[in-house]
Amino acid sequence: MKIPKHAALYFLPLLLITTCQNYSQSKTIIGYITISDRLSVEDSAIVDWISGHKLFNVKVINISREPEKLKDVDAAWVHMPDESVYNEWSTHLPEITELKEYYESDGKLFLSNFAAFLPSALGIELQKPKIRTLHIKDNGLFDEKGLQSFRGHPVFKDLFGGSFIWDSYENHELPIVGYFNDDFPQSGKVVATGKSYVTVNENHRLMVEYQEKQGKILSVGAFIYFSKNNRLKLHLEKFVENSLLYLVGKNVKEPVTYWQKYDNKPREFNISTKSLKKSDERLLKNLPETELVFNNDNPRNNFFDLAGRRALVMGKENGGIDELWVHPFRVLRDFQTGVVIENRVVWLNDLPVRVEIRPESLTRIYQTEYGKLKEIIYPSLSRAGAIVHYQANISKPIKLMIKFRSELRWMWPYAENALGDLYYGYDEGLNALHVKDASGDFYCIIGADLEPNQHISGQYSDITLKSNKFTKAKTDLNQVYHACLYELNSKNDNVLNIAIVGTNEGKVDAINDYRYLLSYPEQVYSTLTKHYQDLLDTKLTIDSPDEEFNK
Repeated sequence: MKIPKHAALYFLPLLLITTCQNYSQSKTIIGYITISDRLSVEDSAIVDWISGHKLFNVKVINISREPEKLKDVDAAWVHMPDESVYNEWSTHLPEITELKEYYESDGKLFLSNFAAFLPSALGIELQKPKIRTLHIKDNGLFDEKGLQSFRGHPVFKDLFGGSFIWDSYENHELPIVGYFNDDFPQSGKVVATGKSYVTVNENHRLMVEYQEKQGKILSVGAFIYFSKNNRLKLHLEKFVENSLLYLVGKNVKEPVTYWQKYDNKPREFNISTKSLKKSDERLLKNLPETELVFNNDNPRNNFFDLAGRRALVMGKENGGIDELWVHPFRVLRDFQTGVVIENRVVWLNDLPVRVEIRPESLTRIYQTEYGKLKEIIYPSLSRAGAIVHYQANISKPIKLMIKFRSELRWMWPYAENALGDLYYGYDEGLNALHVKDASGDFYCIIGADLEPNQHISGQYSDITLKSNKFTKAKTDLNQVYHACLYELNSKNDNVLNIAIVGTNEGKVDAINDYRYLLSYPEQVYSTLTKHYQDLLDTKLTIDSPDEEFNK
């Protein structure tokens, strides 16, 4: 049946009304909870924001008179901007228990600022939070305050895992409610800590999540003000929007991680994988070289660095590796190699040495009592690690002692123990030490293509060799010290290759890269060299009369 054109005019308003009703019904209903019929300036600012939001509708509920209306909302928000408001709420304890019943009946609660005391007041949390006061001066970026997740949470969707959400236009004192220093909530999980300018304040645990069956609470003890002037208002609004959507299950695609309480003590675990195969490339016979090279016959403590796309090696020219990083953490530090002469170790950085520095590598040629020892250090262009190659031109077998420490130092601005307890184990199949964090995502493998004569690992401050046996010194530091003793002889062509790998993508990727580096060390070097040669061949260079300047 055809509808006359003029009849469509009667259906259009009906269609618009139906569409608007459906749109309204699709919005999340937020119950804004009060204990008074009169809204404060701060209350009104929040209610106005919710009512004007495209994703939310708001119902103001006086919990003293109409607690039954809680059943009509998708989530409830209790906001106490300061201590005086919390004290007023505290006189209404019977009404507050309605919120606990709502939570235990699968309700969703958002608690902001001094409402962070409610979980302990309601008996949901045994550990009561505390109040601290921040003394803030209006000073550009330096006075910004915000929240930082551990490694992501849906409340920080599109906010890069954390966000500054408060920046006033004046000097002021700012109270914050949370768990400080060694205090942790007993029943809840820490979603976020405080942050300020370039510092993550990991001892300021300000955002806590609680779960009871389908009931959920997000408690944020700081920085939420809607009526005050705030340079970061848009960031605040995005954070609150994310939090409310997460509570009702509409924002759950982001990773969900929490700050944990750790002992910061290494723990040993068992690890065994398929053995390495001897590589046809381990001798590095046919290495290409770029034309660019610096020679130094008398190096001192001059800094060097070598970089692929994922690994960064740093140290001093005359010996060792100070640090090796694979974004976003330090894989190892204080890598040292020594020659065992009778019952003592002579460290290579104490020997005469000549160095050759290229974009792709650092080559050191040491003069030992047994002959010359060549060391080549180079990262992979695309794999998450680097190789240290030793080749001895000697008259008889030589023993090398290699030692280093690993503590999985997460990149600044995180604190040194942010990743918590270390886990370590020695893998006889890979001739390698494994070090990982509690999640297993941050994973390191450091080992060689030769089986060591001896190896030792543990929570040590140092390892030495006496009477051909390792001795160790204990430490309270959250680190793993490791040492190995290798023999270079004619059976292994007087060659040793060390692979150092680290990734935040877990064990499988770490093992794959480790095996690749030790299976194709020559190809790894050639790929890196070709990359730098292509740069020299295809990018703008300056040709001056001064050859050293040109280099």
